[in-house]
Amino acid sequence: MNLCYRGVSYESEPLSLEVSESNIIGTYRGQQYHRCYPRHVPKLKPKPRLQYRGLVYQTCPLIQTETSLNAQLAAIAKTCEQKPRSQEKNKFNLADIHQSNLRHNLNYRLQVAREKGDTRLVQLLEKESQELMV
Repeated sequence: MNLCYRGVSYESEPLSLEVSESNIIGTYRGQQYHRCYPRHVPKLKPKPRLQYRGLVYQTCPLIQTETSLNAQLAAIAKTCEQKPRSQEKNKFNLADIHQSNLRHNLNYRLQVAREKGDTRLVQLLEKESQELMV
């Protein structure tokens, strides 16, 4: 069947299913019917690789199997275990950087106070320097 959408023509091949009636009989609004099952499952055409702005995606969700789900959970657990260690490492590193910045700032303020000749401020900054070294 030849179809057209927004000026683009394409061929559509409807799926043909051969069905067989089963022994199961149902009733719907007073009418009896037989349940139909497909004789065979048709092979679907492979889906084209879709890409948007460099990212590959699929239009249908992936079927989750127990093994794929366990693999995903293991990967998540592995990343969760690694994060606290790196955060603790960063905490110590950040504390050292912070101390270094405080010392640098204090030395600059002390230098400016000496240049101005403010003895009271110099005494306060030297006291702060001694407390910072402890």
